[in-house]
Formats: sequence, structure tokens, C-alpha cells
Amino acid sequence: MGDLDPVKDAYMNAMPDAKPAGAWPQDLREWMGSTPLVCLVLEAVEAVPMPPALCAFGSENGGRHTGKMLLSVLTYAYACGISTVREIEELSSDEPGLKYLCAGYCPDVDVLLKFRRTALALVKESLYQAFWMAWVRRQPACMGSPSSSAELVVMQHHALVEAGRRLQRAIFSDSMALDV
Repeated sequence: MGDLDPVKDAYMNAMPDAKPAGAWPQDLREWMGSTPLVCLVLEAVEAVPMPPALCAFGSENGGRHTGKMLLSVLTYAYACGISTVREIEELSSDEPGLKYLCAGYCPDVDVLLKFRRTALALVKESLYQAFWMAWVRRQPACMGSPSSSAELVVMQHHALVEAGRRLQRAIFSDSMALDV
């Protein structure tokens, strides 16, 4: 299921403004710290099936970037509120989470933009998984309660909406930065 299915996508766009106040911090590290967020992002990326053609993305011509690494970097950055690929490139040698995910080989702006364009649905799904997993880990007590199923559906929707917002913000920010 490389792409979001049409029902999920329609649901995600149905109520773009429906978000409880304060549901998501601008930076998910506020909820869980950098290292746990890296682990969560790696788990989210593993939950998203990647087509074989994208697995080797960036490794052609001797590149050191795999599709999963690039997906992890973008997912982590957007979850942290880092919106432009230029910022990601600049921070990837200093920010501990990005540095770890890059494994010492910082992807450049062109590679990140090309990957995001090629794998947009995967980035959206991975970011959704990260937000959903982060919320679930913050709510262990409610998961077994009888009233939780309605709350779970609502929060899944909010995670989808937030993933879409972060991705739209990143695309807009990059468009504005490249337009100058």
C-alpha cells in the first residue's frame, strides 16, 4: 500500500480545520525527546511499504542515500517542525537526530526535493504514522477504555490532518525559498 488509499486521503482532506487546540506540538521532541523520536520515526518508516524502485533511490551513481534513509530524514524533520530542505541539509550535520538518521552522509537539497516529489504519498503516510504513534504512546491509559474507540478514530483523523499540514507547509516553504 505505497500510496494512501483514496478513502484515507478523502477523509484527511474532508475537515482540514478540525484539530483540537494544542493537539500537536510544533516539535514532537517536546513530547518525547530526540532519541525516542528517532526510534519512533524508524518504526513509522518501517510501517510504510516502500516500492523496490524507491528502496535504492539515491544510491545510483555511487550515492550513499537509500529511500528509507531519505524517508526517515524527511519524516523526522517535518515532525520536528523543520520545514525547508535547506534547513534539513544545514542541520543534518549538527542536530543529533538528523545526524544519526543521515548516518554521516548528509543528503543535499536536490536529493531531498527529488525524493519528496517522487515519494510524496510515502512521506505523507510515514508522517501520519509518526504522529499517530506519538499520540498513542502518550495515551496508554485510555487505550483499553470502552469510550476510547471514538477518541481513537478522531485522533487518527487529526494525525492524518497534521501530517498533511506539515507536508503542505514544507512544500510551500521550499517553493518560497526557491522563488527568491
